[in-house]
Amino acid sequence: AVMTNDAMVSEKIDNPRLLRKSEAKVKKAQRALSRKKIGSKNREKAKLLLAKKHEKIANQRKDFLHKLSRRIVDENQVIVVETLKSSNIMKNRRLAKSVGDV
Repeated sequence: AVMTNDAMVSEKIDNPRLLRKSEAKVKKAQRALSRKKIGSKNREKAKLLLAKKHEKIANQRKDFLHKLSRRIVDENQVIVVETLKSSNIMKNRRLAKSVGDV
């Protein structure tokens, strides 16, 4: 919720669900890596490819959060934050992937 001119304005920002969008690519790279012989040059290449896929997701998340936090700070004078125990939410196996993605 955002405070503007003594009126509470609430804006909901959609979760981009970056892991869900790239999940198929990560699964394919992980499968390719698992099929490679341990210690081989091709395994190293597959490992690098998988790492790049994970890094891309991490960079997309960082970019989204940076742009969002920058916008919130620029547009508002007062910001109120709620603290959540995300580690406890991550213990729920039905929510863990979605919470981790956020």
